Amino acid sequence: MSTVVGATALYGGDAPEPVRGEFAAAVPGPDVDGPPFGPGDLGAITPSAATGVPTLSPGAIPTTDGGGASVSRRATAAPTSAGPVPAVPPPVVSVPASPSSTPTAPAGTALTPGTRIGLEVAALPGRRVRHAGFQAQVDAVDAGSSAGARADSGFVVRTGLAGACLSFESVNFPGHYLRHHEFRVFLHRAEGGDVFRADATFCQVGGIGGTHTSLRSYNYPNRYLRHDGQRQMQVSPIGDGASASSATFVVRPAL
Repeated sequence: MSTVVGATALYGGDAPEPVRGEFAAAVPGPDVDGPPFGPGDLGAITPSAATGVPTLSPGAIPTTDGGGASVSRRATAAPTSAGPVPAVPPPVVSVPASPSSTPTAPAGTALTPGTRIGLEVAALPGRRVRHAGFQAQVDAVDAGSSAGARADSGFVVRTGLAGACLSFESVNFPGHYLRHHEFRVFLHRAEGGDVFRADATFCQVGGIGGTHTSLRSYNYPNRYLRHDGQRQMQVSPIGDGASASSATFVVRPAL
């Protein structure tokens, strides 16, 4: 009996998401105010290391044990006489910040289910994630913005629809969540499928910009919620033009 062996071609990077039909109601959103980001908007402002805010290793998964991101080693003094060796407190060695290190808690404000929050781009103060026409994007939104724009930038933190991490429900469109589809981010009405629940779940991690917070895709864990420099929100790997600053956010109260 002969065996036919099929050869599978491997492609670099992530496989594209399966194409799924759109299901969000085509309700027109408010017009976007203001021009796209200018050439100097991105990278002109870099997040500083704020004092008093715990910083953790970039892009690392939070745990709940509350320990510090450090490594301990034990040293013992050489005995000078016959008898017990005196105990020496272990020195603490700092772990350099790197995407591969594992911190113990998210940097910045911890996201708690039930709270209403806004996500401000750390490198672009005053610009928040908001939905418009059921697409997720970044716009200038502050206390002086229209009531509609302020509502569009508010999200209720929910326990992750996938059963872990977090999901973000619209304040003014209850039952609609931020989710990625073909790696772009939209506001879609929740459906019951496993694919939607995974697409609408993000894990809070230490900011890959060095401080604050980043949000990693639950089902594409090498991709982070970020803006593309032209307002549109995506989930992307960091590198190849996707900067850490575009995926680092300050958690603010909803406006």
